Amino acid sequence: MNQKGFANIVLVVVIVLIAGMVGYFAFVKKSASPTNIPPQNSIANNGVASKPFISPSQKIIDSNKEIEFTFSASKEAIQSKVYLSCESGMVAYFSDNITPRTPTPYPNICNTWQENRWDTVQPDPNLVRDIRDIKFRNDSTQGKVATLQMTVTTPNGAAVKSDLARITINPALTISSSGTVGWKKFTHSRDGYSLKYPSDKVGEPQISSAGDSGSGWIWSAQIGYPDRLGAFADFFTFNGLIDGSIDAYYKGNSRIQITSTQSTTVNGKQAKIVLWRDINNSQSPVGKQYFIQYSSNKVLIVSGSTEALFDQVVSTLQF
Repeated sequence: MNQKGFANIVLVVVIVLIAGMVGYFAFVKKSASPTNIPPQNSIANNGVASKPFISPSQKIIDSNKEIEFTFSASKEAIQSKVYLSCESGMVAYFSDNITPRTPTPYPNICNTWQENRWDTVQPDPNLVRDIRDIKFRNDSTQGKVATLQMTVTTPNGAAVKSDLARITINPALTISSSGTVGWKKFTHSRDGYSLKYPSDKVGEPQISSAGDSGSGWIWSAQIGYPDRLGAFADFFTFNGLIDGSIDAYYKGNSRIQITSTQSTTVNGKQAKIVLWRDINNSQSPVGKQYFIQYSSNKVLIVSGSTEALFDQVVSTLQF
């Protein structure tokens, strides 16, 4: 083979190699670019976000308390509405002050459709949101559930639904009395209740002879510790109802800040648990009180700590 023919063969091989390398890199680049997967919160080709969403400020709430919902969707949505599904007997209404509403009291929005009122969300101008406060009317029934779902109509006429937002009102709280076998029993004949306590961990309950505190509640008894100062639990009685006893107990005490309340039952009796903290002492432990409606016009207040043993002792109460 002459020199010119050999050079032509080398040239062809080089061209084939270059073409193969160009094709390989083009394929790799295309594979690494998932153009069909839009980034989070982006707008699809039809100008509408893939799915609207509802963000409740919390998922468990006592009745007669406000809860904030944030409804978000694409700015291009031509219509958006929310359906609030409530269990039988529930009453809810908008309580925000953005736009005054009439008539008063506000109409019940349970099991109704409500139109959204949109504001542009910054810094994402492609989304809009509606922030609303909803309040559920006071109801002593525990464990009722409300469910919200938002439906958005897109420019092409399709209806896109959000995931369900589920809210539990007045959740039932279960207090376990397991592990109380062998505990001693204490009966307070004057105030009409009994309980069990672990004599190896806490002292014997002592009945108090103190009179009225001046705020309506009376010191009933105390459980101390066998080996150190301080009270494991204090018991008070109050003539009235739960909410009134809570107001009376904390009235005038500017150091106490209530951090949460939760409805429960104690051996079939309606009750509320209140957690509080001392705002003047950041190192102080969180305190806990049970307010138990143990007769038609009498409340037992049990004050202690957040340790599990305290809840166990409360779970043994009988009336």
